[in-house]
Amino acid sequence: MNDLTSFENGQRLGFGLDTPDPTGDLRLVKFCHALPGEKVLRRGQSRRLVRESLLGLLPEKIRTRTLYESQGADLCLRMDPLRTEIGDILAQFRSSSRLKHYLDLPRLSLLWKTWDEREQSNSYPRFLAEQQVLARGLVIGSFLQWFDRKVRSVSSGQPDCHERLLNEKSWGKV
Repeated sequence: MNDLTSFENGQRLGFGLDTPDPTGDLRLVKFCHALPGEKVLRRGQSRRLVRESLLGLLPEKIRTRTLYESQGADLCLRMDPLRTEIGDILAQFRSSSRLKHYLDLPRLSLLWKTWDEREQSNSYPRFLAEQQVLARGLVIGSFLQWFDRKVRSVSSGQPDCHERLLNEKSWGKV
């Protein structure tokens, strides 16, 4: 049993709380993957199925809006005290031939080096978007390092499915 399942069971048993995760429901996942593309996206309008299903339930102005709010708008504030650690992590990434294959390390390094200049620019939405790219690169790189260590610790010398996955050349760069 994984930690999340244990946590959910503890919530259920200890407090009588049910915390279902709809994204973990295989029926829902299969349903979403079976939807024709035009049900999801049409003439550049995303979330079409949800918008159509909420017809008459939400005011039109809200149902049809295309403005996206910025989730994690405090990302820059949370990352700021970690600048030194982020530089150290990027240095580790640059020493890994595997991560060079998966991540655009020159771009991530440039984002880190030009942090102050970009923060002082007049385009905060662009700065936030670039910080999100940096954060995602850090998360993906850290995950790949962890995954690589995990696979190598259980590998008996013969490449298994995980090793083949790590060596897959078809994955793109972030």
